[in-house]
Amino acid sequence: MFRVAFQLFRFRGLLATLTSRELKARYRGSVLGFFWSFINPLLLLSIYTFVFTTVMPGARSAGIEPFSLFLFCGLLPWTWFATSLTESSGVLISGGNLIKKVLFPAEILPIVSVLANMVHFLLGLPILAGWSRKGTLGRITGRDVGDRLVASVTAALAAVQHGARIVRVHDVAATVDALKVWAAAGLPA
Repeated sequence: MFRVAFQLFRFRGLLATLTSRELKARYRGSVLGFFWSFINPLLLLSIYTFVFTTVMPGARSAGIEPFSLFLFCGLLPWTWFATSLTESSGVLISGGNLIKKVLFPAEILPIVSVLANMVHFLLGLPILAGWSRKGTLGRITGRDVGDRLVASVTAALAAVQHGARIVRVHDVAATVDALKVWAAAGLPA
């Protein structure tokens, strides 16, 4: 096992190059190009929101609000897993010419598929976070959009405490002041 891991580490440049090539080849010739990585999960979330709030509002479980976000949280990793598995199953056959011509470990090709799909998974996460933050804070506090300063700053402090190094906020001055007080109090960050 360590031998395989060492070989993969040795071929990390090839792994990065093949992953980049896979991502570029996937969107070559499309009108929107790489923006499909953002648009696809955004459209998926929009459709689920429409379906579970308008078309079938009684189909969701009670107490799970917003249901479309709950569903999307599981759907993003599932899509990554299913697509990676599907693509990886045939990559050794489709990349057979490459394996015969160049000496490198064959397990790189399925890993390239997993890494390329991981990029799409990671690009779907900001859509999930951006869609859920305002609505979730509003439901927790029961306040309007303009009256969520305490909830927003608390969420930012919790994110920093759990290791986030970049936090997107609208109330920059209040958040910076809260972080300064947090650091001055010697609380763990």
